[in-house]
Amino acid sequence: DAHPIFKPLPYRDPSRVMVVYGKIPLGPRFHLSFPDYYDYKKLNKVFMSLEVYDNNGFMLATPDGAQLAPGARVSAGFFRALGVTPILGRDFAEGEDKASAPRTVMLSYATWQKRYGGRPDILGRTVTLDGNPNTIVGVLPRDFHFAPASPAEFWTAEHDEGPCRGCHWLFGLGRLKDGVTQQQAA
Repeated sequence: DAHPIFKPLPYRDPSRVMVVYGKIPLGPRFHLSFPDYYDYKKLNKVFMSLEVYDNNGFMLATPDGAQLAPGARVSAGFFRALGVTPILGRDFAEGEDKASAPRTVMLSYATWQKRYGGRPDILGRTVTLDGNPNTIVGVLPRDFHFAPASPAEFWTAEHDEGPCRGCHWLFGLGRLKDGVTQQQAA
């Protein structure tokens, strides 16, 4: 039996997913700011969905004190853009990434098993990340991985904390519309 060297990415139609950069006076491939992201999302004609993420970790509150936990922050439609559905609970709802929205978090499958013993009643419980209480709303599939944010344990909805066009720290991710090639999108 031959085993493939590379496993296919665990997303729907991975060849339709592209990284999105911004062009600013300092160069042609920069991270996005929130105002850039909102403009690109509204004005783009090549992506059926355009989302953002960043892969900073969190300080997780535990009974033994705070500890660093790998994590990522994503826009509300991020997992839908990848075609990934939680195996327990729900995905982030539209608007759950707004600054005024309650804080929510999804767990990686490994974290659900390791930190919470795979408890089916984990939904609705609170985990404190960076001093903020977050309600657990879902658990991601066992085979889900996203290399740019690996090994993220906690996935929160990205909250826009202010309109800073010069603050370029978001990574863009777009799913091409049907009939649009990567070359056209570029």
